[in-house]
Amino acid sequence: TVDTDIAAAITITSIATDNNVTGPDSEQSQAIIGTVGGDVKAGDWVTVTLDGKTLGTAEVQADKSWHLSVDGKVLLDANTDHVGATVTTTDTAGNSKTATAEH
Repeated sequence: TVDTDIAAAITITSIATDNNVTGPDSEQSQAIIGTVGGDVKAGDWVTVTLDGKTLGTAEVQADKSWHLSVDGKVLLDANTDHVGATVTTTDTAGNSKTATAEH
C-alpha cells in the first residue's frame, strides 16, 4: 500500500491576550498565540501575516502550540486588522499538507 494520508490544522487562539490592541498595548511586544493539529509536529514552522505582509515565523512546540511576539505598534497601526497563520507539514512518506487560519 502507498501512504497518502496526511492532515494539518492550525488555529490562532489569541492576539495580545484579549484580542484587543490599545494605545498602551502598542508600547510593548504583544503575543500572537495558536495551536496546530493533525500531523503537524514540533519543529514545523508557522508563518504569521498581518494584512497580507509577513510578520515572522514561529516554531511549533512539543505541545503543538506556537507563539510569535510582535511589536504592539505594528498591530495597532494595521489597516484591516487581518491576521493569518499558515503551516505546512511533511510526513515520513513524503506527503505534504498546508493549513491556514484567519483571525
